[in-house]
Amino acid sequence: MQSLTDLPICIDSSVVEALEAGLSVYEGRPLVNSVTAEDDRMAEILPLGKHYGAAVIALPNDHDEIPMGADKRLVLTKKILDTAVDKYGLAIEDIVIDPLAMPIGADPNIVNVAFETIGRIRDEFGLNMTLGASNVSFGMPGRHPQRDLPLDGDDRRPHQRHHGCPNASGRRGRQGRRPHARSRRVGWQLDRRLPQEASSRERRRRAATTDQAVTEQVVSP
Repeated sequence: MQSLTDLPICIDSSVVEALEAGLSVYEGRPLVNSVTAEDDRMAEILPLGKHYGAAVIALPNDHDEIPMGADKRLVLTKKILDTAVDKYGLAIEDIVIDPLAMPIGADPNIVNVAFETIGRIRDEFGLNMTLGASNVSFGMPGRHPQRDLPLDGDDRRPHQRHHGCPNASGRRGRQGRRPHARSRRVGWQLDRRLPQEASSRERRRRAATTDQAVTEQVVSP
């Protein structure tokens, strides 16, 4: 792979032996995905990161659960950080926390938990972070347009994007295009796009299903 590109590579595997095999032949400074706050996983993966000079993505969940609240995620983040730095000697800048983006289909408020976690990790620890932002739309209708929103890279204001005004690069948006947002405005885009997740066809299908259910309820003995 490194013969084909000079871009940095993230070595992603849940199998420790596979991670070590990749790290042993990697040329340069790798990124490992990932470790959790589980003691056994940290004992297996963090020494590899130290030995091979890798940065490590860490998820604040443990054997018990994926925490649904920011408080527990912060507790586990501190546990990972203390273990990585104090016990295994990794540099603090080599710990990259994934604050955990969860699907909003079951709980729309869960995205706010992710934003709270991001802010508190930044303020309390100053750590680097990465986020699987596309996770929020998992299992939802019209997932692909929602998933791709943070990747648009369009740096115009919402009203400019809507009316096709040029952005900083001189490009013009399509007339009538719904506002997109850069990754730093994820909160804005979630507030405005996710309620519109269903296509018009899907909304009509849902309405027909609802009408049918109401009719059957009325005529049922």
